[in-house]
Amino acid sequence: MRVVLLAGGTGGAKLAAGMQEEIGSDLAVIANSGDDIETLGVHVSPDPDLITYWLSGEIDEQRGWGLRGDSFTVFERLAKLGATDWFRLSDRDLATCLYRGAFVAEGGSRTVAQAQIARALGVTAAVLPMCEQRVRTRIRTAAGWRGLQEFLIVDRAEPEIEAIEVEGIAELLLARIVVGAVTLSSSAKICCLSGSFSGAASNTKSTPCIADAI
Repeated sequence: MRVVLLAGGTGGAKLAAGMQEEIGSDLAVIANSGDDIETLGVHVSPDPDLITYWLSGEIDEQRGWGLRGDSFTVFERLAKLGATDWFRLSDRDLATCLYRGAFVAEGGSRTVAQAQIARALGVTAAVLPMCEQRVRTRIRTAAGWRGLQEFLIVDRAEPEIEAIEVEGIAELLLARIVVGAVTLSSSAKICCLSGSFSGAASNTKSTPCIADAI
């Protein structure tokens, strides 16, 4: 049975881990990339990487995020040198981001890079970002617009939210490999509503590629 899971965040990652135990390589996880961020000179994909770490068994289960037993040697040196220090990246997590950046810089796609990262870490399911294009979630408070990560980490999600915007979602085009994963799944499709997928599921007119593929 082929299953496609639309996932983002810890809940979707846990569900994916449980499903991988049951069906292995018959699972394809399409991960929310609307919460990505550029920081410390790298492109960070929190949800695709979080899902990959859950599926590889490397996740810090006590925290629900991050890599178990990882160090912050490079991040601490960067912070000492004056780099932005509100978004912490551990050493192995930074290695993932550096690999993805080098792969894309050499002409590869983020979709293939993420699939390779998952394979290299022993994941049997396919893990794919939802698209190649830049999609970003922004939060507006009384102080103005903030990226989602800044709102969650710097502001600790404390200010009252006045508006939420997902930039680029209306123009989103699924990568060919993602469309293939969806269209080849003739038996089941499971939608875990989180991140950018919640908007897509509630209003497929704004994201016709998702509606057409499903």
